[in-house]
Amino acid sequence: MTEISQDAVERYLQENPQFAQEYFDKKLRVGLLFKNSHPGVQASMTLPEMMQVEEAALRLELLQCMQDEAGSAEQVTHRALQRLAQLLQADCCSMFICRARNGIPEVASRLLDITPTSKFEDNLVAPDREVVLPLDIGIVGWVAHVKTAVNVSDVKKNSHFSDFMDKQTGYVTKNLLAVPIVMGKEVLAVVMAVNKINAPEFSKQDEEVFSKYLSFVAVALRLQHTGYLYSVESRRSQILMWSANKVFEELTDVERQFHKALYTIRTYLNCERYSIGLLDMTKEKEIIFYKIIDYILHGKEEINVIPSPPADHWTLLSGLPTYVAENGFICNMLNAPADEYFTFQKGPVDETGWVIKNVLSLPIVNKKEDIVGVATFYNRKDGKPFDEYDEHITETLTQFLGWSLLNTDTYERVNRLESRRDLAQEMIMSRTKATPDEIGSILKFKEKLCVDVIEECEERQLLALLKEDLPDPRTTDLYEFCFSDFPVTEHELVKCGLRLFFEINAVEKFKVPVEVLTRWMYTVRKGYRPVTYHNWRHGFNVGQTMFTLLLTGGLKKYYTDLEAFAMLAAAFCHDIDHRGTNNLYQMKDLRGNSFNCDCKLKWLVEWLGHTNATVEDIYCEGPPEYKKRKINSLSPKDFDCIITEFAKSQDLPYQSLSIDTFSYMNDEYVVIAQPFTGKCIFLEWDHVEKTFRNYDNITGTSTVVCKPIVIDTQLYVIVAQLFGGSHIYKRDGFANKFIKIQDIEVLKIRKPNDIETFKIENNWYFVVADSSKAGFTTIYKWNGNGFYSHQSLHAWYRDTDVEYLEIARTPLTLRTPHLILSSSSQRPVIYQWSKATQLFTNQTDIPNMEDVYAVKHFSVKGDVYICLTRFIGDSKVMKWGGSSFQDIQRMPSRGSMVFQPLQINNYQYAILGSDYSFTQVYNWDAEKAKFVKFQELNVQAPRSFTHVSINKRNFLFASSFKGNTQIYKHVIVDLSA
Repeated sequence: MTEISQDAVERYLQENPQFAQEYFDKKLRVGLLFKNSHPGVQASMTLPEMMQVEEAALRLELLQCMQDEAGSAEQVTHRALQRLAQLLQADCCSMFICRARNGIPEVASRLLDITPTSKFEDNLVAPDREVVLPLDIGIVGWVAHVKTAVNVSDVKKNSHFSDFMDKQTGYVTKNLLAVPIVMGKEVLAVVMAVNKINAPEFSKQDEEVFSKYLSFVAVALRLQHTGYLYSVESRRSQILMWSANKVFEELTDVERQFHKALYTIRTYLNCERYSIGLLDMTKEKEIIFYKIIDYILHGKEEINVIPSPPADHWTLLSGLPTYVAENGFICNMLNAPADEYFTFQKGPVDETGWVIKNVLSLPIVNKKEDIVGVATFYNRKDGKPFDEYDEHITETLTQFLGWSLLNTDTYERVNRLESRRDLAQEMIMSRTKATPDEIGSILKFKEKLCVDVIEECEERQLLALLKEDLPDPRTTDLYEFCFSDFPVTEHELVKCGLRLFFEINAVEKFKVPVEVLTRWMYTVRKGYRPVTYHNWRHGFNVGQTMFTLLLTGGLKKYYTDLEAFAMLAAAFCHDIDHRGTNNLYQMKDLRGNSFNCDCKLKWLVEWLGHTNATVEDIYCEGPPEYKKRKINSLSPKDFDCIITEFAKSQDLPYQSLSIDTFSYMNDEYVVIAQPFTGKCIFLEWDHVEKTFRNYDNITGTSTVVCKPIVIDTQLYVIVAQLFGGSHIYKRDGFANKFIKIQDIEVLKIRKPNDIETFKIENNWYFVVADSSKAGFTTIYKWNGNGFYSHQSLHAWYRDTDVEYLEIARTPLTLRTPHLILSSSSQRPVIYQWSKATQLFTNQTDIPNMEDVYAVKHFSVKGDVYICLTRFIGDSKVMKWGGSSFQDIQRMPSRGSMVFQPLQINNYQYAILGSDYSFTQVYNWDAEKAKFVKFQELNVQAPRSFTHVSINKRNFLFASSFKGNTQIYKHVIVDLSA
């Protein structure tokens, strides 16, 4: 090989400057790179050997840092990013952590502007200086949302880029490489390298190096997050255990109950201060806190109780507790004093110099869904803002405290009932209790002892006086079974009753005061009503019979004196609460009457078929089909006595537009869209109260549809709104709340009116009918992570409804998916699914049916029918004939916006609502193959009817745009009963 001279090399490098630059970057910079490196790096080593030694040393350092208990994940990340800034030749590296507050995910800066020589303390962002961004702003948020790495060569060409931080710092971002750190389905952080030096973008090799080093960062962050989750669950269990322990120590007073629980768990709340505001529940329309309990945990622990706090007290001054009490929201606020909506005190709140930084406020809700208080927590001890796990812990606490109010509520209720009972007894006794004059008619103390009041008499005097005036039991036949009360007056019967107590020796043995016994006996006499049978004479006769059985009959020896005393007293007053009718059965003679052989007579036909008695011939006078027929010849099968009806069951005090039902975790739920409050209200069945109760809610601005869909045991809810955009939420089982995961394109869906979900070939879809002039009715498809636009059907037609159904073109072909779009500007359009293109194609329309607001389908014995709703004109029922829909029935429907078919058990109904008249319920007549009028319901401006089945109970939910949402129960009535 020919030897190359130095001049030749210099000449080549001068002629090829690009090569010289690349060679210098790769080779000659290595000396500078490893100038202060590991001692194992020697000058005689080749470049690959030097890099292997350096890499091994760095990895060992990272592992030691992770093993060191004092080391944090941030320190490990900082060391790794220092090395990456060198290797990638990036201007700097940064890390953003991912978290959620108020159910909304966000990213926050944790390490910024890391260079190969920067210090950890300079790069670590203090909690009060964090830059917080929602996931829909910036490339970092987008990476956290899609959970995939991105390499952006020019940020100005990327639609997700936000220059917010550049404007704040003066830095200019040109290109970047961002990678998410994921644990399961949760994004922990996003790490990025910014601005490649001496190159326009980061290369594929840079991506590989970045990914290799971030594996160490991922391990450190996952370890830290796992430890944090363990701490969260430990704190949660301790809070529940200790609060339960203290709650059941105090069952009578809510203030003491709350105080004991909240003081005991203070060490597990991880905050500097918290306050509990108790609401005055006597003020139904006002938010008034009658007491504030302030727990100070920073410095010297202290508890301040502020009864009747003024409106300018620092805990109430911001308006946040009142807002939470009014709306029931959980409010998690970062840098609260800077908030523009609430006016938090910016300086120290008291003489301790303590300042508000971060605030977490939650309502305390009892079993009746009433807000009874507000718990507010201030400043996490580590200086960081409260996160979603703090929300979970405090929400668990407030829920438990709210439910535990049932104990104190029950105690108060029992106290009130006892007071009412005592008051009622007092009122009754004021009418029936023996008066002093009535007692004096038995105990003649005024005439014989010359005293005015009985209290001045001695007991022995009253005893002798009473015995002297009582009748002789032998002469009055009180010991005889043949005793008759006819010769004795009712007043004398009182004396006879007193004599019986003396005869069984109860007065002397049990030291019964004479006045008490006399008052009781006379009160019993007054307690009996002056009726024919169950009167005072009857009561005395039963008492005398008991006395005779005990003494004359010899039963006394089997009972103690106390038992004999009790039985005699009970016998006297055994019918004192009786209404007066006798105990005999009433008998009626039906002979000579004409018989209408309807369902009311079914029992007689059944009895005649089983009895052995001889019954003379009885003839029916009606109905016409049975006239002059013998009842004996009829059978129970001749009577169709089972009918159904919708009976009013429950009123929900709010308006609604759409109602849907769904099954989730082996339970049935109902979700209701409230347009005026902007909420999706979820209801569950209360198995104790046998009513529907609130389960949860999603808050929006102008909600029109809340459509649930369960995919692989995960619940999602599509929330369509007129303003503020439409969104998709998922149910977080761990947090037990709904979390927004996706927005629906505002440019496509401007005015949503209806949503339908369906499944084709194991793929889930939903379609949104857009009623705006510039909107697109769009189909969205589930891709495993979210719903994304799959097909836009058409634009500019102002669609009001979309219905998914499966129909066959010929009797020999399989049913295929179809969509029917209703519109205010054209006839209903039928789309058919194409298996080849995986899209819906326009097939035909339904002729002669203009101005159709909605189409709903049902099936009877394999045949497909549709109900078409029209606001003006007649609504129709049509049947699929193989190539088109054919008319079978018309219904007058002025002002109708819903014509809903429903199947409940074996009954097929169709419910036609109206804004101007009663709602008509139709029942399907199988013989006529048509609907017949069945029942009328009074629902104001109905918009939807939904069948809900719970534990073999069937309910009909009727939404109302102007009145209360109503719940009807589907009742099966046996007219023969």
